[in-house]
Amino acid sequence: MRSVLPLLPESTWRPTYDALWQTAAGLHSAYRIHAVPEPVPTSEPRTPADLAEHAIATGDPHAIKMTEACLRQYDRRADPIFLHAAGRASEVLAPDHPF
Repeated sequence: MRSVLPLLPESTWRPTYDALWQTAAGLHSAYRIHAVPEPVPTSEPRTPADLAEHAIATGDPHAIKMTEACLRQYDRRADPIFLHAAGRASEVLAPDHPF
């Protein structure tokens, strides 16, 4: 969302944000309703460079996009959970490429 909104006219930011939020909530409800939350990792996360390299090696466009988004968020706020999320995304989206 942060990468898209600046490309749109400012008058459309709020309705676009609202639609994206509703879409995210709907997808979460549809696909995660019976899921058990994973525990927060306690291990050290992989480095941003390693995560990017691995995501590209998978060839999976969704793993690459998710990793890019997580690394962008990590640059904004250095919370290691973003690095863990990037690694987990590659594991789930490209399970044939061991991490």
